[in-house]
Amino acid sequence: MEWIRAGRRLDTARIGVNRTGRKIAELCQRGWFSLGHNVRCPFCNWRGRKFLPHGVEKKTNRRCPRCGSIERYRLLYVYLLRRTSFFQERLRILEVGPSKCFRNLAARLPNIEYVSIDSNRHRAMAQADIVSLPFPAHAFDLVICFGVLEQVKDDLSAMREILRALKPGGFAILQVPVETDRDVTFEDPSIGPDDYEKVFGDSDSVRIYGLDFTDRMAAAGFRLIDQPVADEFGVQCLETHALRHGQNLYVGMKPRDYGPGGESLADPSAAHFSKIAKQSLSLKVLDDSRQLAPSDRLTRLLDVFRPMKEVSPAKAYDAADEWSLSPFPDGYAFAFTIVHDADSAYSRRLEPLFEVFDEFGFKITGTVFTFWADWARNGKIWLEWRNNGRDGFFAPNSVPLVDEKEREFYIQLSARGHEIGMHTPSETSNTREDVIRAFEYFKEVFGRYPRIYVEHAVTRNKDGQASEGSKPGSIYFNTDLLNAYEPWVWVDDDCGVPDKHHKRFYDILAVNGSPFNTVAAARYGIAKAFLRTGKWREADGDGFLAWYSEKNIDALEEQRGLALVYMHLDAKWLDVETREMRPAIKERLRYLASKNGWFIPAGVILDRLQAIHQLKLYHNERRLKLVNTGSSTIEGLTVTSNRGRGLRNLRKSWKPGRRGEMVLGAIHPGETLWFNID
Repeated sequence: MEWIRAGRRLDTARIGVNRTGRKIAELCQRGWFSLGHNVRCPFCNWRGRKFLPHGVEKKTNRRCPRCGSIERYRLLYVYLLRRTSFFQERLRILEVGPSKCFRNLAARLPNIEYVSIDSNRHRAMAQADIVSLPFPAHAFDLVICFGVLEQVKDDLSAMREILRALKPGGFAILQVPVETDRDVTFEDPSIGPDDYEKVFGDSDSVRIYGLDFTDRMAAAGFRLIDQPVADEFGVQCLETHALRHGQNLYVGMKPRDYGPGGESLADPSAAHFSKIAKQSLSLKVLDDSRQLAPSDRLTRLLDVFRPMKEVSPAKAYDAADEWSLSPFPDGYAFAFTIVHDADSAYSRRLEPLFEVFDEFGFKITGTVFTFWADWARNGKIWLEWRNNGRDGFFAPNSVPLVDEKEREFYIQLSARGHEIGMHTPSETSNTREDVIRAFEYFKEVFGRYPRIYVEHAVTRNKDGQASEGSKPGSIYFNTDLLNAYEPWVWVDDDCGVPDKHHKRFYDILAVNGSPFNTVAAARYGIAKAFLRTGKWREADGDGFLAWYSEKNIDALEEQRGLALVYMHLDAKWLDVETREMRPAIKERLRYLASKNGWFIPAGVILDRLQAIHQLKLYHNERRLKLVNTGSSTIEGLTVTSNRGRGLRNLRKSWKPGRRGEMVLGAIHPGETLWFNID
């Protein structure tokens, strides 16, 4: 028997060696693929030469070595980022057959409530069958189902079950392998499991989908609203994220007029949902269909106890709801400010512009470099600007805070009510030590740290988050420092400004729902990231005239928008002859100033909107309640009724203004305010 035991020990040793060898080979492979910056994973921001091989055939450039994403999930990320409000809206999401990359993304986003199921209980939060979901009807805003339906014998029942679980107007994003040269799906119930791989190409698949997959979705009750193909997002996107040519997704919507047939929202199985989600995700009964017409005192009293609908501050102006919270104080209709980049900044050119801003009552945010760039040789560049016959007015640029005259100018601007922010320590790449030194010097000058921090061009500065600023091992790593100093950070990345093709690119609320950059927060870990309005490469005087036409200004006011304008206050804002602000720009600012706008620096706006998001508004037909769950007092609190109804309490009554607005005053941390609705 001893020789048998010895043989077993030898086999075990061989297995261990083989496993170790495979692990070493995999690590070496990962290291080789990490060389270079050809591809980037949008989920985890990994960069490398290529992605790892994946699949039965081990095709190259498919799987991310860090988070495991493959091309269909990277296509999903691009679609969600570019065509939806996924990163801004509060959404309840179900993923069927979950993926690690999407699960981790959902866990990082505070606006997402995420649940996953799978037939294998070890792969998801709950074990469940897709043809019999353990959730009430109308439970989810979005369902993700990738690579599952081709393995389900009754896929029509599975899609109907997904439809049942969606809220009316909710979406399902589906992905299945489709053979584009096949018109009709091939399936044969007589084929047994032993022949699946031979017939269908996979041991788990029970059919091969054809071009009629969209017909099958329609038969289940879905309304197909989009069928994005990877190629639509451009060659650069295809190459950067290693997407597959021709790969597409299927986006179906549950019709808003979807008839009865699912359980009520008050179904007790909602408790099962809460248990799975591991947090309180109560399904509220929104009773806004029955409108009681009280005819006596008792009816009015009972009306107080009716269920109250919650209004999200993220949807400040929802036309479908009567009541909304204004992000802006004291009845202002919209907010506008400029967040100036210091790339071409020089005080002599800025002064005539700020004189006009002051004249019209605009208080804006001007950023400044703290130190000289390397090319300026610690200020010796002044000798070239002054002694080489160049114009001393238009030549200087990127003049920093350490220059004595510039420092006096920015201190004066601050005293006049403008906000001074930092445009990185210098125009060249800045180490961690440079960032610390810059923040401390800024505090010496102004008595506080900057409230706004705007990154310089990431193509030239390694300290940008999209470069090495978010890499802990780099000397340029600064994410933790920015979070510690707590400024609002504008990240120089593809998510920094709206899509230039968006019809309302000039209004960040219309584009994004809020000024907060949750994409940068998820991608880099920046706690306070924000967006600016405008377009790349047009951030000058000409761009301003084009972006903020009188028509767009009117729309900004009418639609209660927010403009945090991405701008270089450069020579194109000036008349070359008079060296004053161009008359056309001055007249446009005059028109803007005539509107009911809140013209205040960006930091003030961002802080207020952050506080507003901590407010809760509840109402029914007769009562309205406001709760401040945050830690800040909110002054000039304004609510709006789109039906022109007023409010009253024991001390005062409020009548709505022209746009239905009512200024209620202040609400303190932890305070609850009750009002009767007239």
